[in-house]
Amino acid sequence: MLKTLSCALLTGLLLGLTSCGGGAASADEGKTVAEIQTSVQEADKSTLETAVESYKTAIASNESALETLQEKIKELSGGVLDGLLGGKGDDVKADLTKLQEQATDITATLKALKEKMAVYAQALAGMASG
Repeated sequence: MLKTLSCALLTGLLLGLTSCGGGAASADEGKTVAEIQTSVQEADKSTLETAVESYKTAIASNESALETLQEKIKELSGGVLDGLLGGKGDDVKADLTKLQEQATDITATLKALKEKMAVYAQALAGMASG
């Protein structure tokens, strides 16, 4: 039963993270910073504002997913389940490792999203001052 609970927890987190990726894709996740720098030169104010809002949404979504993962990691690593699982400790450790890898991936995604949003925000600020 506890192994099932652990698997259900991991599956739920994976589904939640998958839905977060959809928001990030609308924020030019596939584009490099250089590509974005080129595209903002021709963008109008409305396009830049929309892009910044899209990035804000993607960042908030990823931050929420990361927070959820960190809570689950803390719960699992705190040893709360170790005593209950007995011989199932290895399964929990494997799940914990997967969660930590996902947290690392989300952290990297957040960094990239913030860097890319900064390009749009700088272009928008340049329009306001120019």
